[in-house]
Amino acid sequence: MQKVLLYFALITQISAFAQGKNWEWAIKPKFESSHFGLGYYFSEDLASIKQKEKYGYIDKKGKWVIKPQFEYADDFSEGLAAVLKNDKEGFIDKTGKWVIEPKFESVGAFYKGIAQAKKNCKWGFIDKTGKWVIEPQFDIINSFSDGLACVEQNSKWGFIDTTGIYHIKPQFDDATNFYDGLAAAKQNDKWGFIDKTGNWVVEPQFDIINSFSDGLAKVRLNNKWGFVDKTGKCIIEPQFKGAFDFSDGLARVTQNGKWGFIDRNGKWIIQPTFAGNEVAFTFSEGMATAKQNGKWGFIDKTGVWIIQPEFENSQFPYSFSNGLVAIKKNNKWGFIRYVKK
Repeated sequence: MQKVLLYFALITQISAFAQGKNWEWAIKPKFESSHFGLGYYFSEDLASIKQKEKYGYIDKKGKWVIKPQFEYADDFSEGLAAVLKNDKEGFIDKTGKWVIEPKFESVGAFYKGIAQAKKNCKWGFIDKTGKWVIEPQFDIINSFSDGLACVEQNSKWGFIDTTGIYHIKPQFDDATNFYDGLAAAKQNDKWGFIDKTGNWVVEPQFDIINSFSDGLAKVRLNNKWGFVDKTGKCIIEPQFKGAFDFSDGLARVTQNGKWGFIDRNGKWIIQPTFAGNEVAFTFSEGMATAKQNGKWGFIDKTGVWIIQPEFENSQFPYSFSNGLVAIKKNNKWGFIRYVKK
């Protein structure tokens, strides 16, 4: 039996090369829906899939591990996944068994043993038994990051620790989670960065900012996008009409209505040649999705097509994650893997 499987795998790869392709189906397109849960990715070896208006989970062979039965199903995190049943959310394990019965209005993913949960229009945090660790009292909350969670209470944002005590009292008009010791915060209609004492490291001066990625943060000033370091110094001056965060060392930016990619010095690595929404996402695992003549494929960091544009992904093209990417072909969805020649 093992020899038969090895022979079949070899024939599959040879067939791909014979057709001049450097990809192969990891899971053949057989799913009807164009919506694969939260991100068309496998998480902890399972992917949330929608079939006939219900969600379930498949493994990397495309087999149903948990049959479609939920109104919605999130990715697995720390062995549990949030799912929606009869308009209430709870958590299941990888066998589909309820670990926390569906009783919440909404929940988030578990991170270091706790997850956001909403009840009676207020948010708090629960543990893996469903017990409240931090009672529901907040209007909006984010997950914990760098030991703190960003929360909104009475229209002001602050930060709590894992006991629910305010580490930084609500005082900002808006804020994001901490990453690498800094958080974006808004005051008097301008954005800057604060440290974990709540002091400004980069004074609020930007119209919009993103969190740091690859050591740089995307900022908008006077309707132009650029990138700053953690001291607030402009490493790449605001000059672009549009920009994405850095990923895999490159950032997607637009100039004169065309998209291309720059490095951390602002140098063009892939010249702006893609129009409008033709390049959809940033680089992941050395590849970026790109569009040509209405079809999607993948380019490398030199801008060369490594998987020719032949796919139909109508909503969004997705990025490679753990060697796989969700693809639409002949109105069905499956997953492909890249095969090096």
